[in-house]
Amino acid sequence: MFGDYGFYNDRVDSAFVTGRALAKEYSKNDTLYLHGDTIFAYIDPADTTRVMNVYHKVRFYRSDLQGLCDSLSATERDSMMYMYRHPVLWSGDRQIFGNVIDVHFNDSTIVWAKLPRNAFTAEHVEEEFYQQLSGKEMTAYFDNGEISHLDVSGNVMAVFLPMEDDSTYNKIFNIESS
Repeated sequence: MFGDYGFYNDRVDSAFVTGRALAKEYSKNDTLYLHGDTIFAYIDPADTTRVMNVYHKVRFYRSDLQGLCDSLSATERDSMMYMYRHPVLWSGDRQIFGNVIDVHFNDSTIVWAKLPRNAFTAEHVEEEFYQQLSGKEMTAYFDNGEISHLDVSGNVMAVFLPMEDDSTYNKIFNIESS
């Protein structure tokens, strides 16, 4: 962890960093860079789980995953990252966003992301065209850092542009379903 000001409490194994705060998480093949105004990392005394809370203007980057939100909490116990207040998650040309995003990792690799309320995804397909999908709830499943499929339920709305055999787009499908 890096920043303009930091404090480490050896007795309870906690750290506090503020002012251009940066945490780096080294994993197998890549490093996750996590920025925010303030980072607070500690060991939960109830079950000795590592917890990291980052708040205000959170941004993170890794080659297969990028995101931003207002605040974030990550727990080692369940390999989860909880993103709050206007979270956005990017993977390749796709982005997902909602009110909250819960991200599950397995061995530092993203497995799935749940958007429990007001989910939306967009995928850039050509110059000014985006495929869009929204619903009350969404779960995005990942394979090798890319979104492999989406499950959406509740007031589903979609806008798709199917590619023709000659690699052009000349149709727009607007779909609505419960």
